[in-house]
Amino acid sequence: RDSSTSRGLGDVYKRQVILLHGLYQNRSMCIPYVDMYRDMGYNVILIDQRGHGESGGSHTTWGLRETDDLDAWTEWLRGKDGGVKIGMHGISLGAAMALIYSGTERGKNISFYVADSAYGGMMELGKDKISAYTGDPRFLWGMDLVEPFFQSVLWLRSGKTLSDIDPLEAVRRMTAPVLFLHGGADTPVSYTHLRAHET
Repeated sequence: RDSSTSRGLGDVYKRQVILLHGLYQNRSMCIPYVDMYRDMGYNVILIDQRGHGESGGSHTTWGLRETDDLDAWTEWLRGKDGGVKIGMHGISLGAAMALIYSGTERGKNISFYVADSAYGGMMELGKDKISAYTGDPRFLWGMDLVEPFFQSVLWLRSGKTLSDIDPLEAVRRMTAPVLFLHGGADTPVSYTHLRAHET
């Protein structure tokens, strides 16, 4: 683990749900979901993800370190009560982080996941953004050229590959139930990313 501090709010009960916000947001983004989960008998943990809100780190690592942060939160909850049932509900970036976590060994111990507007993979998200920004599909050819370089740098710096931080790859390894949510009017992350999870 690294030296970043993760901050959040919540109490310990037998049923917990960890809410994960989107990019450039903080835990307050998830407040609209609190009453829904409390009405179902869950305690809600609202966390600021790495590089957001009151948590440490200068930026997101797109899943390189966030799974360690989620491990820390789930270990803390289980340290308070070994029999606790934990769910995760993420929005946008938070949904992608929940899905990446679902494919880890510890992530398989989560009772359920809700993935609201997750992206399918980093390269696909990058292609979507470049295509929307430029309107010229020729720029996408460059993405295919830089992917091997990006993979090499990622491996040298972290010991991980794009598939290690790819929500779509993680879904193939997950064992817990998941509810996928996405809408056609979502402009930051196209609903076509949800369609990729159907395979």
